[in-house]
Amino acid sequence: IDPDHKSSKIVVDDGTFGYLQPYPFGYLEEPAVKLPSNQKSEGLKIAVIGSSVAKGHKTWMFKGWASQLEQSLQEKYGHQLVNLSEAGANISRTIARFSSVVAPEQPDVVIIALSLGNEGLAYCRPHERRGAQRRFESGLQQLVKMTRALGARPILGGVYPHGEYNSEHYWLLRDTHHRMQNWGVPVLDWLRVLDDGQGRWKPGTSFDPSHPNTIGHNLMYETIDLNLFAIDKDEIA
Repeated sequence: IDPDHKSSKIVVDDGTFGYLQPYPFGYLEEPAVKLPSNQKSEGLKIAVIGSSVAKGHKTWMFKGWASQLEQSLQEKYGHQLVNLSEAGANISRTIARFSSVVAPEQPDVVIIALSLGNEGLAYCRPHERRGAQRRFESGLQQLVKMTRALGARPILGGVYPHGEYNSEHYWLLRDTHHRMQNWGVPVLDWLRVLDDGQGRWKPGTSFDPSHPNTIGHNLMYETIDLNLFAIDKDEIA
């Protein structure tokens, strides 16, 4: 299945019942431990803080958008990327762990990549939807302030679809998307490439209602303008 891992057992997960997978999700049963690099990088340190999508879940070998970005930034600029994301994390959880997880890394740039889905938007009662939206937006703004307090530059991961969104969910999704673009912070525009025009995933890009598959992650990575990271430490200072 994967010639790079001849001696390892690969688990292939066929996903949610009723979903036919256009692209497989697989991972090593015993993943290799990634040793910290002792090399002193001349480039920037970029931290990614988010949830399971930022972690690379539902992609082949967890090579999601962040993993692909890590490789490109290393090759192009010599930057180092550390992924501090946690599966299932929402706004409040991320704020709670920010000072103990992100601050010690002393990053130059922090990519904040969370979702309205993890605030329960898809499944909460109709009268709770606005509250979920407001909680998400105010939490993102707080994380931006916390990033700047570290002396780091914030970048926001954009919102993205969900397989169970209806027309009202879609209105709220786009409303948040437009508001984020007026905060004076770079936003990675993922909605443009993943949205089917109704707030759900474009055919072939999702693994389940909540997650993009490898194809979806590839589209997310391809929308990222690497020139956002064409900065040096003096400019950050």
